[in-house]
Amino acid sequence: GINAEYMGIQMTSLKLVLSIVLVALGTGRLIKLTKRQARPLNDPKSVANLNEVRMEHFHIDWNIDFESQTISGSITQRFRAKKADIRHVVLDAASINVEEVLDQQGNRLTFDLNESERRLRIELASMTTLNQEFSLKIRYRTKPTDGPDSGLIWKKSSRILYSQYFPTFARFTAPLQDSPSIKTAFTGIIRVPKPLKVYFSANLVNQTDEGEQNAFYFEQKLPYPTYLITFIVGDLVKQSLGDRTSVIATHDMIEKAAEALRDTEGYVESGEKYFNSYDWGTFNIAIVPSDSYFGGSGTSSLLLMSESALLGDKEETVAKGLARSWSEAFITSSNWENYWINDGLTVFLARKFLSDIYGKDYAVTLAAVGQQKVRVTVDRKDYIPALHQRSELSTEVLAEKSLQFYLQLEKLLSSAVFQDFLRDFVWEFRYQSIIDLDLREFFSSWTSRKLEPEEAERVTNSVHWNSLILSLIHI
Repeated sequence: GINAEYMGIQMTSLKLVLSIVLVALGTGRLIKLTKRQARPLNDPKSVANLNEVRMEHFHIDWNIDFESQTISGSITQRFRAKKADIRHVVLDAASINVEEVLDQQGNRLTFDLNESERRLRIELASMTTLNQEFSLKIRYRTKPTDGPDSGLIWKKSSRILYSQYFPTFARFTAPLQDSPSIKTAFTGIIRVPKPLKVYFSANLVNQTDEGEQNAFYFEQKLPYPTYLITFIVGDLVKQSLGDRTSVIATHDMIEKAAEALRDTEGYVESGEKYFNSYDWGTFNIAIVPSDSYFGGSGTSSLLLMSESALLGDKEETVAKGLARSWSEAFITSSNWENYWINDGLTVFLARKFLSDIYGKDYAVTLAAVGQQKVRVTVDRKDYIPALHQRSELSTEVLAEKSLQFYLQLEKLLSSAVFQDFLRDFVWEFRYQSIIDLDLREFFSSWTSRKLEPEEAERVTNSVHWNSLILSLIHI
């Protein structure tokens, strides 16, 4: 399902693209770019002071309470000052009660929590020096919230809890820099009532018995954007599907889920074959109740899939979840205006994997269904183009239109050459956040380095970025 925040993000999505297009309109060629390292971070959906301090690691220590439907505990964050003389840290925060903020010396700091602006402003004990590292520990409790616009889905009767942070809802469970421009490693301890278990988009490193609670210790060494972080709590069991794949579900659902997802190992092998490597270790799929608000979310560290998706379009849901290992976890749009880069690449890769596993006819059928959805949606009287208002109707249209961007580049280069380009592109920007100018600049430099001069000139002259990106706007 599509929540109101996502609609707003995709409404603004491509406004920045439009401004870029207008600068270069009529040229049909790449505009000259500034060095990406010098670009300031710009994320209108975050109030954090991203250009002054940068979160480099965080650690959560949580207690899950189903009776009150709250999470209590702390988050400890390590920051690096990007400028000298910074006196405040500003974080994204929503629907939480902050109890205290401590610096690394244990001093209590002054803070201001503005609920209407979803902002936590912390006054440091002293001004920063350039590149100074420092830590803050925030003790807090979440407010009782539930639903797709709160970041948490509580199923109190069945004692199941899972996250839905996409696109900007991690701030509902912890005050942090909730922006795709920030990617960081993290650790955590999550305590839950017995006999419940926790599965997280991180490696389980320890589990302890703490009386009436079970405590689970996690570590994610690879940098992650906050919106891809997922977890699920419940009386759940885990069953292996292959050497690197597993499914997580309730006791009465596990056998059915394992049978339905028996081909999952083949998806990882297909992705590994396309990119020559798979960095995330395992691919875990957790099944959540059928009345959930989405088909699937997260990525291969922990993909959450609804029961309805398991019984329906499970193949595409699994393929997209795996594809996000490269298209979103490896490379991430620096802000939501550029999310179309990830969106289109996810669908492109998913259909490549499905074609490899089930044959080209299967992928061709999916493509035809996708294009039919575009035509039917645009023809509906209540359809509003994405530039003006995001709606559930236009969401799949944006994904399909973004896909066409990559298909046109593939047609221009050939499948084999474009695969080489994607491998190099993903490797060049691995674990980083980018904007569309990075893609454009890299494509230009890559073709000039990898192709014969005449072929490089032909390709460069044939890529009309203006019309390609404008086609995303006029949907």
